[in-house]
Amino acid sequence: MTLLLLEALVGIAVMVEVLNLLAREFFAGVRREDALREDLRKLQEDLAEAAKKIASQKNELRKGLGDLDGAKNACLEVEKEMAIRQRVEPVLVHLLGPETGVGFRFRAPLSKTLSDNADAVQKKMWSRKNFVEVWVTSEDKAVSIADDQFPAKHGYKIGPFERTDDSVVQKAAA
Repeated sequence: MTLLLLEALVGIAVMVEVLNLLAREFFAGVRREDALREDLRKLQEDLAEAAKKIASQKNELRKGLGDLDGAKNACLEVEKEMAIRQRVEPVLVHLLGPETGVGFRFRAPLSKTLSDNADAVQKKMWSRKNFVEVWVTSEDKAVSIADDQFPAKHGYKIGPFERTDDSVVQKAAA
């Protein structure tokens, strides 16, 4: 009977040990599954937060690109304006006689009335500012020399002469 009792005790001990092992595996699996579910939930929350941040940054990028396009267009407009303002129309100065340094420099505006059949070069030349310049001792001599070179009967019109120095010449050309 003791042997039977001993066998029963050993059998019960083996069953308890097997149940202990199985229960440990079962509860450990349940705990691991819960931990994995929690990790998965946190990952989904992190992904949702990351998606929101990406969408926000995409909107900021689109806004920045719009601002960049506006700045680019403004820059192009400024460059066009600068090109227009930097363009200097030529001024033609018809110097009668050499710059002797004797006497004074006299300058007057000069224009010409062109006929309808004038060539393109003449039209372009006389559409610009033209001046006649003479080095003489008096304004009367300047008018006389200019009238001989640019007679009114050929369509020339000479404005009033001014005695000039370099600063006045630059101002007149402006």
